[in-house]
Amino acid sequence: MMVSDVHKVCKTGCYIAIISATVETENPEKELEVALKCLGTIKEKFITISDLLVPNTDFKDNVYITQCLDPMSHFESATEDVLRLYKLITGKDLDLVNRPEDAEDQ
Repeated sequence: MMVSDVHKVCKTGCYIAIISATVETENPEKELEVALKCLGTIKEKFITISDLLVPNTDFKDNVYITQCLDPMSHFESATEDVLRLYKLITGKDLDLVNRPEDAEDQ
């Protein structure tokens, strides 16, 4: 993912690139080497490694917690997790087809 001064997050003419992946080796920075080379000259770089936490799934206490965000930049897995929890809690799939605002249009 890349953002720039247009998004009001950095100085004019600069860009902020975010590269994320699941660590698969003992040298995570080397795993990103190909992506980093695509960026060209890098003024400053930060490497952060975070654990991917998964909550207990017995739900005996009726507490439902989503998983940690994974490396996907478009939140697909986070959306799937929320939809999964919705079904666990309500017993039915979330239906976004017949929203109230859609009924007003008919």
